[in-house]
Amino acid sequence: AADQLSATLDQARLARPVIDRLEFTAQQSFANWTNPIRLALTSIRDIGLLLRNPDLIQGLDAYLAILEGLEKSAQERATGSGALAAGGFELAVYQRFLILGALQEADFATFRSRATAGQAAFFDTVLREPVFAEVARLRQIIYDGFAQQSDSGRTGGIAAPDWFRITTQRIDAINRVRDELAAALGARRAELEEAALQARIAGERIDVTL
Repeated sequence: AADQLSATLDQARLARPVIDRLEFTAQQSFANWTNPIRLALTSIRDIGLLLRNPDLIQGLDAYLAILEGLEKSAQERATGSGALAAGGFELAVYQRFLILGALQEADFATFRSRATAGQAAFFDTVLREPVFAEVARLRQIIYDGFAQQSDSGRTGGIAAPDWFRITTQRIDAINRVRDELAAALGARRAELEEAALQARIAGERIDVTL
């Protein structure tokens, strides 16, 4: 499974320059990344099945929720970029675009329910950065433009490269939360390993004494 994931990720990375130049359609972008990302998320969930410590399980749940939100954010970026580059949103594409925004909020709500108070506070601090308000503004322009169904409203005057750049900045900000969670999980694991080592040493000393 690990070899399959590694090979799939390597293949997907080769297409990154093409995606950055907006030469892939939204469908091609999804096909390129969805499979390796799903494999990676499944691998992380499988790790969770092996855990017994409640803190690690809860931390992994929070981490997975952020990863799911990031995946939806990337899909929203690709969907918007493809539609804006094509000159507007078809109904099915617009519906997907709309749903992806809502799904992110659901993932982030799950994160808050599993995160520590400090992690949730850090996430809220990140959300106050200007790029989040800017993405929300661009989304609303797209929503309103689709409702108008006019030629001028099909893109709301938003250029595909601008949408891609700004949504990438938002994703990069959320990635900082992901990295914070990963560091916390690693630190907690190290603490547990050290505690287990000390318990084993203590047990060996008792055996020697007896």
